[in-house]
Amino acid sequence: MRHFATAVALALALLVTPAAADDVLDGKAAAELGDFERAVAIWRPLAEAGDPRAETYLGIMYDNGYGVAQNRAEAFRWFELAAGRGFANAQYHLGFMYHHGRGVQRSQSEALRWYRLAAAQGDPAAQYNLGRMYAHGLVVPRDLVEAHMWLDLASRERTSIRPLASRDRNVLARKMSEAEVELAVERAENWRPG
Repeated sequence: MRHFATAVALALALLVTPAAADDVLDGKAAAELGDFERAVAIWRPLAEAGDPRAETYLGIMYDNGYGVAQNRAEAFRWFELAAGRGFANAQYHLGFMYHHGRGVQRSQSEALRWYRLAAAQGDPAAQYNLGRMYAHGLVVPRDLVEAHMWLDLASRERTSIRPLASRDRNVLARKMSEAEVELAVERAENWRPG
């Protein structure tokens, strides 16, 4: 449930048209009340019409079995549609599915690709996972400065990922020189979504 609320909150932060926002908010309100079937009924027509937010929410519903039978392949399909439209939260979810082999064959290189796209738009969960990939040298050369920068960025957002990102950034900082930490912090402070 917490994962769903985080995903919905991050996605709703984007600018939307008033009519579409009302529909999305109606679905969000229903989901928050535990009326997942109603949320699915609200979001499905929007998703079928190509709304990337609704596609993402429908993907979350299928991924977790909220209001529908759990179907990770169907979740992947909805995330892929929204991610292809450039929607950061869907890109994060697609990366997560590749990272963990949920509904698709596991691929760390594909996870990295989607995390990078979402992180570049400011998605904190993607920034966190990207930072961890750099910290551990997973598919990329180990780069503590780059890892610290992404973890620092993720720790600045008021989301459920914040405490994890702060903890991991602080643990990482103890393995770095003072100059490396300063460089990472400077990069984070100068970073802009793009």
